[in-house]
Amino acid sequence: WIGDLLIITKALKDVVVLYKLGYSAIAPQSESVVISKSFMSTLQKRFKKIVLFYDNDAAGIAGANKNSTLHCIDSIIIPTELGVKDISDYTKLNGLEKSKILLNKLLI
Repeated sequence: WIGDLLIITKALKDVVVLYKLGYSAIAPQSESVVISKSFMSTLQKRFKKIVLFYDNDAAGIAGANKNSTLHCIDSIIIPTELGVKDISDYTKLNGLEKSKILLNKLLI
């Protein structure tokens, strides 16, 4: 294994925040991209667990549901009541420490 956890998110800005929080992360071109089975297979050989972490808007939820179902992997989102759609927006408002706490709760 290369790592325990890989988070697939939707944008480079979210990848940067996740790396600052200590997580491995990648982002496809957009949330609507269906990740190929061959690419996912490669990732699954390198990471023990893979989680989708797209925006909590209609496009993000649809993209996460599609890839989650296709590849049998978990998906998490920022709760709507927090008033932001992604981890980078949450971090901008609340800082890295609170973001780490939130992410740990979402990943349980």
